[in-house]
Amino acid sequence: MLSPLANRLHPAQASGEENEVAYSFEPVCQQDPEGHLRALLVQAMSRNTLTLNALRSENIEIIN
Repeated sequence: MLSPLANRLHPAQASGEENEVAYSFEPVCQQDPEGHLRALLVQAMSRNTLTLNALRSENIEIIN
């Protein structure tokens, strides 16, 4: 279903040539759900063809 869109975004892959693509995912959450979010992310990556290269946490101040 999404193959036509993927082929437009990455036409080299449609031709059979493989290129490495890096994506960045930066969720921002309160400290309470952080551990659960990390566990879900690691679990999802273990069942997928994607590779998790890094995982880090930092405390930031959110000003409303």
